[in-house]
Amino acid sequence: MSVEDLLRELAPQVLGGLVRRYGVFDSCEDAVPEALIAAALQWLDAGVPDNSRGWLTTVASRKLVDQMSAVIGLDLRKRGCGAVSGGWFTSLGVLAVVGLCQGEC
Repeated sequence: MSVEDLLRELAPQVLGGLVRRYGVFDSCEDAVPEALIAAALQWLDAGVPDNSRGWLTTVASRKLVDQMSAVIGLDLRKRGCGAVSGGWFTSLGVLAVVGLCQGEC
């Protein structure tokens, strides 16, 4: 099976898994193509990993978290949340910052 055929087969499976895990269809739908591009570029050189669906799911999840971090960070900056202006937002992660800033911003 070619890399292209494999990616076509795995894309809906990865999207379904992300939507079940995160529940945000639009954002998941944006993250999966980014993971597919990364896979196509890397797999052509390095070969297809043994757990290709797991690889795609991990990369798509990271892309999704990056997107969510950007959106949440922008929203918190607009609200003037001190956690973001302190410079430690990206190192704590999305969920920690949301938990810390909930009710304070």
